[in-house]
Amino acid sequence: MSKESILRKKIVATVEKINDEALLTAMLIFANQASKNPEAVKNATKKPKAPMKAETKIATEVRVLEYVFQDKPYIAVQANGKPAEALLKTLRDFKEAGKIRFYGGNVPANPFGNELPFWAGKADEPLKAALMAVA
Repeated sequence: MSKESILRKKIVATVEKINDEALLTAMLIFANQASKNPEAVKNATKKPKAPMKAETKIATEVRVLEYVFQDKPYIAVQANGKPAEALLKTLRDFKEAGKIRFYGGNVPANPFGNELPFWAGKADEPLKAALMAVA
C-alpha cells in the first residue's frame, strides 16, 4: 500500500464520524478544489511572508526649543529620525531623573507644530546646558 492510500483510508474513517453539515460542505469544497488544482491549494495554505522592516532613519536635524506652557518655561527637543547616541543617553538620563518626558507625535500641544515625537520638560540650567552640549 502506498502512503496516499493509507492516508485516504484514514481520512474517510475520520470524515464518517463527522455529523456537522456545514463542516462537511466546507470539506467537500476544499476537496474539489484540491482535486482540480492541487498546486493552488498547496500555495494557498502557505503562511504569508512578513514584510521586512524599513531601516531606521538617522536624524539629520535636531531642534531644541524653549517655550512657555501654562506660564512655566519649558524646553523641548525634536529630531527628524533617530538621534545620535550621545543625545539619546542624555535624554534617557534626564528622563530617569524625572526632568523630561517623551511625547508621541499625536499630542494636543506640540510646540513644534508638527506630528513628530519629541521630548519636553521644565527648563532649568542643567538641562539646557546638557542639551546644548550634545545637540
